[in-house]
Formats: sequence, structure tokens, C-alpha cells
Amino acid sequence: MAAQATNAVTFNGAQRELYEAFAATIRQGLVDATAANDAKMQATIDERIASLDARLQEQSDLLDAAIAEDQAQMKALLKEIYSYNSYDVEAAKKSNGTAAPYNHEQHQAFLHKFAFYLKDQLRGLDAARQNANDSWTAQAATAVEAAVDQNDDL
Repeated sequence: MAAQATNAVTFNGAQRELYEAFAATIRQGLVDATAANDAKMQATIDERIASLDARLQEQSDLLDAAIAEDQAQMKALLKEIYSYNSYDVEAAKKSNGTAAPYNHEQHQAFLHKFAFYLKDQLRGLDAARQNANDSWTAQAATAVEAAVDQNDDL
């Protein structure tokens, strides 16, 4: 019986060592597979980030080109419509504050608008003056009438 117990302990110890070696092998295989999967995932992420960056740069270049084209068109339209011969974004940034030249029609339009503004202001002032004159005349008439009534009473 003692021999049987010794054999059982030896057998159990051998089985435990085999199990521990097997578990360590499985554990190391899992760690290696996880590391390989992480490396593969990181490569996929890096590839997609590079692809996204390239696409964003392409779209940014297209937007910059469209904006530059629109600026050129706006400059041309300003020159054509408003005769802003010196209109330039870069020059405007460095400008000393002088106004762009304008044509005769623009000057005439400004003068007409200014004349209408002044006429409206003068009409308002004339109305205020007339109201004040009417008010003063009414007060004077009331005072004269009161004075006449007072003289009649004496």
C-alpha cells in the first residue's frame, strides 16, 4: 500500500508537471497570437490613417483651388462692374487706407442719394421750424387776447 501511495504521488506529480507545461504552452500561444493580431490591426490602422490623410489632403487641395478660382473671378467682376482697378486682396492687406478709384456713374449716384438725404433732412427741419412758429404765434395770440380782455375789464 505504501508503494501504491508512492506510485500515486509520483504519477500525480508527473501529470501535474505535464499539465503545467501544456498550460504554459497554450498560454504562450495565446500571447503570441494576440501580439500577431495586434501587429496586424496596427498595420491596418496605419494604412487607413494614411489613406484618410491622403484623401483629406486631396480634398483640401481641391478646395484651395476652387477658392483661388473664385477669388480671381471676384477680382475680375469687381474690376468690370465697379471699376476697382486697384482691387487686390494682397495689396489691400498692405494698404495705407487710400480708397479705390470709382467711375463717374458711381459718383453721380452718390450725389443723387446724398441730395435726397439732404432734402429729407431739410424737410424735417422746415416742419420743426413751422411747428415752432405756429406754437409761438398761438401763444402770442393767446397772450394778446388775454391782455385785450384785461384792458376791456378796466
